[in-house]
Amino acid sequence: MNFARLNAVRELTTYDLVKTLAIVLMLVDHIGYFFYPDELWFRVIGRACLPIWFFLIGYANSRDVGPAMWIGAIIVGIGSITLGGSVFALNILFTMLIIRFVIDQVAARMFSHWTWLVGGFAVMIAVYMPSAMLIEYGTSGLLLALFGYAMRHEDELQMPRWMLYVFSALTLVFFAGSQIYLFGRMDPNFGEAESKVTLILVGLSGLMMTCFRPLALTRLTEVLPRFVTVAVQITGRFTMEIYVIHLILFRLASLMLDNPRHLFMNIHWFN
Repeated sequence: MNFARLNAVRELTTYDLVKTLAIVLMLVDHIGYFFYPDELWFRVIGRACLPIWFFLIGYANSRDVGPAMWIGAIIVGIGSITLGGSVFALNILFTMLIIRFVIDQVAARMFSHWTWLVGGFAVMIAVYMPSAMLIEYGTSGLLLALFGYAMRHEDELQMPRWMLYVFSALTLVFFAGSQIYLFGRMDPNFGEAESKVTLILVGLSGLMMTCFRPLALTRLTEVLPRFVTVAVQITGRFTMEIYVIHLILFRLASLMLDNPRHLFMNIHWFN
C-alpha cells in the first residue's frame, strides 16, 4: 500500500466520504452473499454502492490502468476460481479496467448528438445480458460511468442539459431494473418490497452522485476526532486494496464454515 495517499490531501474530501459510504454498502452486500444468503435485504442494500463506483470512474479525469488494478483483478479472479466461485463473469475490477480503456472514445461519440445518445443507449441495453455473462454488470457499468462523465462535463458537452439528466435517470432505472430481474430469477423470495427498495436506493444513490463535487472539507476535518478522519481517509483512499483483501478473507471464511455454495476447487465456468 502506498500510504503517501494519506498525506496527499490532509483534509477529508468528498471523495473520501462517498467512497467510504460505498465501502460500507459493499461490505453489507458481501456479508449477505457469503454468510446470510437467505437474508435478501443485505443484497438489496448493497445495490446502492454500484452507481457510486461506476459514476466515479466516468467522473474522474484520470484513466489510470496501472499494474495495481491488474494485479488486484487477477488476485480476485484466482480467488474466485479456486475458492468456490466461477471463471465468468470476470470480477468488477476487470469491468472497471475495460471502462477506463473505452469511456473517452464512447463518450465522445455518444454525447456528440442526440441520435448517437439514443442509439448507443439502445445498443448497450440490447447487449447487456451477454456482456454481463462475461464481466460483472456488463454494459450497465459503462452506462453508469457515462452518467458520471456527463455530470463532470455537462458544461462542455454540446447537448441540452435536460437530455443529459434524462439519460442519467434512464441509466439508473435500467440498472435497478436489471438487478431486480437478475435477483428475481435467482431467488423466488425476491419480491415486490425488495424490488421497490432496490429502485429507491439506486435512485437515491444516483441523486447523491448528481450533486457530487470534488471538495476539500477543511471544517469537517477540524471538527472530527483525528482517528475518525484517518479511518475515513483509509477507506476512501485504499478502496481497491480493501476490495481485494476482504473478498479473499470472506471466501476463506465461507470455505471454513463449510458453506456448500463455496467449495475448494469446485471450478465452473459461469455462475
